[in-house]
Amino acid sequence: MAYFWACPPAESDDYIFNRHPPEQKIPKAKNLENWYKRLLEKGLQEHIVYNYKNIYRQAKQDNLLTPMALPYFEGDFWPTSIENCIGDVSYKDSPVAKKRQKSISGEDGGDNIACVGNSTAITRKHRCLFFSFLSLIFLDKIMRRL
Repeated sequence: MAYFWACPPAESDDYIFNRHPPEQKIPKAKNLENWYKRLLEKGLQEHIVYNYKNIYRQAKQDNLLTPMALPYFEGDFWPTSIENCIGDVSYKDSPVAKKRQKSISGEDGGDNIACVGNSTAITRKHRCLFFSFLSLIFLDKIMRRL
């Protein structure tokens, strides 16, 4: 079994080579995902690949009940994302978060401000699908464990 994470680099990131021609374009997330799908479909046709699924379909098929059942590789996207999610759940109950919420709503007489909290790291488009999936299926389980 192998796992692929289709996430294009940011404009300033270089993963394999630290130099590339200026005219070389960085693929958008959907284009990169489609490239992987075409590669895997070709592998199926040539009998190199037996089967492939996206992580959502695999999790539904396996009836995953905990985030710990997801593929979890040190230094990969999932460990960081799960830790951020747990941190966000913990942060919402902290005294600092409650004070900020009062400030946002104007209850403490302060200015009404927009506050994102600790969740700014999860706003990138390629992470939204994971967090939607995580919140729909796993969030109650995470909160019970805390």
